[in-house]
Amino acid sequence: MVKIFRKGKVVEEMHGCQPKPELRRIIDRHVPKASGQRITEALRRYRDGAVEGGLQMLAQAALDDPDNLRIPALLGKLLMAQARFDAAQNLLQGLPDEMRDEPEISHLLARVRFIQVARSAPDRAALGARLAADSDDAEVRYQLAALALVEDDYETAMPHLLELVQRHREFGEDAGRRGMLAVFRLLGNQGEPVDRYRALL
Repeated sequence: MVKIFRKGKVVEEMHGCQPKPELRRIIDRHVPKASGQRITEALRRYRDGAVEGGLQMLAQAALDDPDNLRIPALLGKLLMAQARFDAAQNLLQGLPDEMRDEPEISHLLARVRFIQVARSAPDRAALGARLAADSDDAEVRYQLAALALVEDDYETAMPHLLELVQRHREFGEDAGRRGMLAVFRLLGNQGEPVDRYRALL
């Protein structure tokens, strides 16, 4: 087991044998970089009200330091805070596969996808009526799950996602299963709901 400490606190743990390139990649994530000063300045501008200037500085920092996972994650969060969900999704979706698989990025990408679905969905009452008329409507189930998830109502969302897994694996390129895994990550991959629904999955 390897533990990485920063300022007296564990910031990452690794278990089991890891190939050298993976160890290097993980360690490099925690080594201070030249882009750190630009990130600090970008955040200062953003907080002082120069929102566009801060976002542009972060975007440039991401181009200059493409291996620094912290920059796209931070930029994605700020874009979401500005309700620029299309831009956040395009940014995160455009990252290399290995970066999209990182917990922080996959968490953000799942969240913005659910927000996008919820924004375009009818209200819950209308969706409930449609589901009552046709319990096999996969799109309605996914929209209901998204509406619940943006309100952090996991107990309502998870049965809909599980139903998609059981009956509509082809829907949205296995959207039900991917949605459940995303919720597990949102919940920190632990706790009673995660254990219960993981067993059902």
